[in-house]
Amino acid sequence: LSLNDDVEPVVFYLYSLMGHDDLWAASPTSEQTRRVAEMVAGHPTLLLLDAAADLEPTAEFLRDCCELTEEELSKVIAATPGVLGLSVEDNLKPTMEFLADNMRMWSQSKDGQ
Repeated sequence: LSLNDDVEPVVFYLYSLMGHDDLWAASPTSEQTRRVAEMVAGHPTLLLLDAAADLEPTAEFLRDCCELTEEELSKVIAATPGVLGLSVEDNLKPTMEFLADNMRMWSQSKDGQ
């Protein structure tokens, strides 16, 4: 595990999810730093993930599937950082399809009453 090649891109990406896109241009806010520190402390395995192959696709799926704004996505990720370790194809997509199907069935049964 290389600090520069593996860990740094993940930390930078986590900062970008918290609304800070350019760590080289300006320092993150204390709130952004606190949130990233809490995510990593609570879920250290995030540092083992690949920013481009793991984190980005998951964040994009959540943003698109749930129609989240950047601020909303930031709040979801900060509250449940472990979701970044889930596979879109194996976990998130099937779960969202299950929930959507059940919500449709619930809505249809409620409309039929």
